[in-house]
Amino acid sequence: MAVRRIQMFLDTWDRTNLEEQENTFGRYKESGAPFGKKNEFDEVDLSLLPDDSHVRLAKEVEKPLLRRSYSYSDGIDDKTGQFDTGLLFISFQKDPDNFVKVQTNLGATDKMNEYVTHIGSGLFACFGGVEKGGYIGQKLLED
Repeated sequence: MAVRRIQMFLDTWDRTNLEEQENTFGRYKESGAPFGKKNEFDEVDLSLLPDDSHVRLAKEVEKPLLRRSYSYSDGIDDKTGQFDTGLLFISFQKDPDNFVKVQTNLGATDKMNEYVTHIGSGLFACFGGVEKGGYIGQKLLED
């Protein structure tokens, strides 16, 4: 499991026009649908997305990740006077290299990098579920 705390520069993001925000992600803001589609979970057509869009860069690396982000807000940063808000990003993958490859791709040209900074990251080993009669870590230790 990989975990990242990502601070978002909301003041900058909120001053950015709608077209730029949508191009940053490669999705329509109102529906969440990828460009050229109607619904949030429609299949993404990479050819319709800007080369530096977050979704395109993440999807170009064909490595399986199960991911979810959760918003956080820790009030105002005393040093900067800015909101301390953003995402706690969590992903599960069989091989940590999958996460590294996606992050390397995003780090190169992701338009989203103008609006965020990564505060901290961690990589954790998590055991899978246990079958009846089995034990924690059995698949890891016996395969």
